[in-house]
Amino acid sequence: MTTSIGIIDSGLGGFTIYQALKTRFPQASFVFVADQKKSPYGDKTKEELLVIGRRLLDFFLEKNITEVLFACNTLSSMVLELLRQEYPMMTLHGVIELTVSKVSSKAKKVLVLGTQATISQHVYSKLITEKNKNAWVEEIATPKLVPLIEGMADDIDVDEVLEGYLRKKSGVDTMVLGCTHYPLLERNIKTFTDARIVNSIDGSIELIESLESIPTGKCRVFTTLNQERFQEQIRKIFDVNEEVELIDLEESV
Repeated sequence: MTTSIGIIDSGLGGFTIYQALKTRFPQASFVFVADQKKSPYGDKTKEELLVIGRRLLDFFLEKNITEVLFACNTLSSMVLELLRQEYPMMTLHGVIELTVSKVSSKAKKVLVLGTQATISQHVYSKLITEKNKNAWVEEIATPKLVPLIEGMADDIDVDEVLEGYLRKKSGVDTMVLGCTHYPLLERNIKTFTDARIVNSIDGSIELIESLESIPTGKCRVFTTLNQERFQEQIRKIFDVNEEVELIDLEESV
């Protein structure tokens, strides 16, 4: 049995899921790795993402963690299936399927926001239309958002960028946040749309609820860049004090 449930992302986006799961399952053991040194993932090639994914999974294997949630749409869309083949001893969950599970079967006009890498794979449009053949799905790449979030940009800068992406997108009834960073901008996004917003958090909670057994114990958070800075980002954005440990994935595997 896995000693913890692993969670991986390039940064603050994955913490939205980690924090939600930690709150919902206070006895469970979650280990979150924020690979901020390699952030953003959205501009990486498939080959680069495979190397990143292997290093993350090898890190978890060293800790006997075999159940891992890819809290990253880019990794989920680009390399998840390949990594499932390479790591048959692990159970790997992709956040895209979990997010699509929360899109209403009655949705008619769906707008998906995501990184360039995620959008290029068209996984969201494929899965949503499989679920709802009558849905019209538009996917747009929003590469400026993750750097704004990681840099803790102010609302003026965020809203200016969002307006550029969303000002011509009318008549949308469902907006899918196809990046786990984007729930951090949900308040800003709501000023530009009346659409129902779907993110990855509820689907991730349902995943953990569906597991036959949930490992219990200590939770840990790692970053690959600067633990003091990540702690400060978490404190300012989530209003929690979280201990963060530094890990060098290149040296740990």
